[in-house]
Amino acid sequence: MSWYQRIGLETSFLYDLPNFLICILVVFIVSSSVKLPRNYMLLLLAHCFVPFILNDVLFPTSYMPDQFKYIASVIDIRSGNSVTESSSNVANASWMLAFIPLPFVETTQSLGFFNKLIFILMFAFLYKKGGVNRFSAYFLLLYPSIVLYTGLSLRDTLVFCSMMLSAYFAIKRNFLLMTLFIAPLYFIKFQNFFLMLPLFAFALFNLTKKGLSVRKALVILVIVIIVMLMSFPIAAPLINSSRLAMYREDGGVNAEGIPLITNVGDFIYLGITSGLYFFAKPFPWEANSPLQLIQVFENLIIMFIVVKLTVQAWRKSVRDLMFWLVLFLVSLSIYGLVVFNYGTAARYRFPFIALYVVYVAYTCNITHIFNRKKKLNPSC
Repeated sequence: MSWYQRIGLETSFLYDLPNFLICILVVFIVSSSVKLPRNYMLLLLAHCFVPFILNDVLFPTSYMPDQFKYIASVIDIRSGNSVTESSSNVANASWMLAFIPLPFVETTQSLGFFNKLIFILMFAFLYKKGGVNRFSAYFLLLYPSIVLYTGLSLRDTLVFCSMMLSAYFAIKRNFLLMTLFIAPLYFIKFQNFFLMLPLFAFALFNLTKKGLSVRKALVILVIVIIVMLMSFPIAAPLINSSRLAMYREDGGVNAEGIPLITNVGDFIYLGITSGLYFFAKPFPWEANSPLQLIQVFENLIIMFIVVKLTVQAWRKSVRDLMFWLVLFLVSLSIYGLVVFNYGTAARYRFPFIALYVVYVAYTCNITHIFNRKKKLNPSC
C-alpha cells in the first residue's frame, strides 16, 4: 500500500487551489499594505506556484519521505485524532503547522502552501521593518534552497523563520519577542535553539551599537574551544553516536568508513574541516545526479556571494561583522561533524547562510557586493 493510500491523500492539484489562491491573495494584500516593490511582489507570486512543481513533478515525493510524517500528523490533529508520530520534533512542528489559517490538507503539496504563507508573511514583515535591503531581499527571494524548502511539506520553514525573526528582535533588543521566536526551536529543532542562544548575549550587551572587536571575537573562540576540549570525554561519544545515526538515517549502509572521533586532535581537525566541507559540498566531482549537479552550481554562487559579502563587511565595519561571522562558523562546524548526505546538508545549512547574509548586510549597511562603476565627469 502506498503512502497516498495509507493516509488518504488525493493526487489532483485541484484540491490545493484554495490554498494556492489564498497565498496569492495574501501576496496582493501585504504588497499593498507595506508598499512592496513590484519586482518583490512578482517574485512572491512566483513562490506561490512552487509547491505545484516539486513533489511528483521535479522529483518523486519519496525522495523526501519525511513529508508524509508531517502531512499525516497535521491531518490527525485537524481531525481531532491523537498524533501517532513517534518523533516529538515532527509532532510539535505538525501542531504549529496545523494552526496555519489555510483550509485544506489533501495532497503532498498542501503543507508546501502552508510554508509559503509563513515565508511570505516573514518577508513582508522584514521589508516593512527595514530588516532587508535591496541586496538581501533579492537574496531571500532567489536563493534556490529557500525557494525549494519553503515549498515542501517539512518543518524547515518554521525553523528558518523562527531563526530570522529571533535575530531581528535581538538586533532591536526586544527580549520578549526574541524569546517568543527562539522558543519554538527548542521543540522542533533543539540544535538550532542551542546555536541561537548567543543572540541573548548579542542583545544584552547591545552589540548592534557597540559591535564586537576582532580581539574579543578571538577570545570567545578560544573559550568555545576550551569548553569543547574540557567536555571532550562526554561530547565525543555523543557526537560519534550522532554521526553514525545521521549516516544511517540518510541511507548509509556501511558505516565502517565513517571516521570516528577518538582523540582531541580528531575533535579539532574534524570540527574545522567538516565545517568547511559542510558549507561547500557537494564538490563537482561528487555529483551523482542532476539534482546534485544543480546543488554544485548553487553552492559555487552562494559561496561567491558569502565571500564577497564577508570581505566587503570586513573592510567596512569589522566590529559589526564579527558576531555573525563567529556564529556562522561555529554553526557550520557543529553541523559538519554529523551531516553526510548532500541533500540533508543543503536543507540544514540554508537557514544559517540566509541568517548570515541578511544580518551582515543589515548591520554593516551593505546594499550591494559589487563595486559600481563611477560615472565619468563630463567636465573631465
